Amino acid sequence: MSAHTLESVRILIADDQPDVLEALRLLLRREGYVVETVSSPSAVIEALQRDSFDTLLIDLNYARDTTSGREGIELLSRVQALDSALPTIVMTGWASIEVAVEAMQHGAREFVQKPWDNEQMLALLRRQVALCKLLRREQQAEAEKQREASMAAEAQRRLLPQHVPASDVLEFFAICRPAREVGGDYYDFIELEEKRTAFVVADVEGKGMPAALFASTVQATLRSHARRRETLRPSGLMASVNEHFRNSADATSYATLFYAEVDEERRTLTYVNAGHNPPLLLRQAHSGLRTSAHAAASAKVTRGAHAGAQTLSTAVAEEVAVKRLEAGGPVLGFFEDCVYEEATITLESGDLLVAYTDGLTESFNADGTEFGEERLREVLQQNSHLSARDLGERILERVEDWCAHAPQHDDLTFVIMKIRN
Repeated sequence: MSAHTLESVRILIADDQPDVLEALRLLLRREGYVVETVSSPSAVIEALQRDSFDTLLIDLNYARDTTSGREGIELLSRVQALDSALPTIVMTGWASIEVAVEAMQHGAREFVQKPWDNEQMLALLRRQVALCKLLRREQQAEAEKQREASMAAEAQRRLLPQHVPASDVLEFFAICRPAREVGGDYYDFIELEEKRTAFVVADVEGKGMPAALFASTVQATLRSHARRRETLRPSGLMASVNEHFRNSADATSYATLFYAEVDEERRTLTYVNAGHNPPLLLRQAHSGLRTSAHAAASAKVTRGAHAGAQTLSTAVAEEVAVKRLEAGGPVLGFFEDCVYEEATITLESGDLLVAYTDGLTESFNADGTEFGEERLREVLQQNSHLSARDLGERILERVEDWCAHAPQHDDLTFVIMKIRN
């Protein structure tokens, strides 16, 4: 439908009586309205499909019968389907309470009985025109908001890696499902020198557009700092990124983040956990898990941040050991002068690592019970023999079965890494 200027208030009138149309035309034109008249329901639909109006004034009775108002009621439903914001005033010479109520139920804003009072009719029109302009502005604002959200969602999708790394040693699967069109979760893969690959799973504070913008900033900053690997170990990388955000970002914005570097030749994984959900590392229980910590001189963090990381905790079930990767420090962007700890793990064939955001474990069912880490562990232990992709799809199936028809309330993101046999 074509747009019209605010100065030109357009009224569409429908009635099968020429004298009624002419009387209303003269009345409204004297008030400065632009008037178009039609004489049938089909002509109303044609006019609405080719142009935009500020108010619709229609009779309820046409050629089919002259008393029931059925044609007008049917027309109201069709008008609502075409333009739900268009205020409609209905007229009839055969008024009844039942017809008036039904007309209102089908979208009519006002009900006028013929013959009408001119001043009353003009007052109704002024009120409905004002309402129409308000609704149109709201529609335009919502449409612009949706357009911007769609553009942001597309931009965010393009920021995510289009492909996961592939090698003879590593197998990856990754997914990010925002709760809204845009979200604050992201994952990333960063190719480093000497057959080393870094991967990231992050969750920034908040939701929607502000969170998405901050997530893209975190991603860009981390990428630029990670490539300074000759001077920064992972622990120093986290401290550098944290200071960057303390100096440049809103002090109320922060992110939890898990960062890991995998050395394919040495078969090691060095990681830092910045206040994030501890990823889970699975290994056959008969194999040992060898770790070596590269801690900073002091594990204390200023301004009350928690000190140092706990050692890896272990749970063994069904001959598969599940270990939580906790070494690191506080969230990024909230505390000043943070010192982070890193840990290095020697990897073995078949090892499986799952790094995730809390949108996975905090997926709720209809009763408000969350999926939880224990159910995630169970899925991993029962399916650790699967490929990274098949395991990822199995996790999604279990979460979807758990949530059933409950709405997704938080972004859901996870990365699976498996060491090939």
